[in-house]
Amino acid sequence: MRKHFAPATQATRPRSVAIIGSCGGIGASTLAALLASSHIPRESKEESAKRWLIETKPNGNLEALLGLEQHGGLRWQQLSGTRGAVDTHALAQASPHYAGAHVLIMDRFAAVAPEPLAQDEVMASLIDQQHHLYIDANLDSLMDTSMPVDLLVVVTPFSLLGLNSVVSLHSKLSSTVQKMVVVGSGLRPMTLTARQFEKAAEASVIGWYPKISKVSQQVELGVGPNAARLPKSLRKLLTSIHTAIESAVQ
Repeated sequence: MRKHFAPATQATRPRSVAIIGSCGGIGASTLAALLASSHIPRESKEESAKRWLIETKPNGNLEALLGLEQHGGLRWQQLSGTRGAVDTHALAQASPHYAGAHVLIMDRFAAVAPEPLAQDEVMASLIDQQHHLYIDANLDSLMDTSMPVDLLVVVTPFSLLGLNSVVSLHSKLSSTVQKMVVVGSGLRPMTLTARQFEKAAEASVIGWYPKISKVSQQVELGVGPNAARLPKSLRKLLTSIHTAIESAVQ
């Protein structure tokens, strides 16, 4: 198993960003899709073509969220048993796409989840070839992999339960995560202020993920969130996260 990735030599090195929710149903998967498909300042056309939205949760719902259930293309389960370097060009050609990003997701109806080792090998090959990974993850999938993460974005309500989850994540993933930031979720009740949460969690709160009915409707309809038509508050959050990503990979 690969324990680390080869260091990049380009000015803009590949980035691995994991997005995780402290609990279910707070918009982490939607945020992952928006990050992978949103405009990034100063990103070249070549770099933009190397974006990947990757789902590593065995019980994930990206396939339904993005409306890809009836679309063909490669799924993680077909890559079980992968060992060694992967032909990333062939992988990109075989995988479905969403809003300009390559997508590697779970087959929701498959009985068997892919091996963590196979996931490691595929993602290692993508990083080695200067691709950028936006990973819709959960705690188990991150603990099962040896892949280092440049930035972990935790979506959580500002509550005691959310605080305990963030503290636990920081403790369990400190060896593989370079930097962690917190995004407050407006999809759950808030019992702590952002300042109280940041101080207690000892993690930077970089923004607020508001509940936006239009985005929720897109998700419920299974057409995926449209990063090109977002309200100012959500565009501001995406910009803040991309700024944190650039800071983490420098």
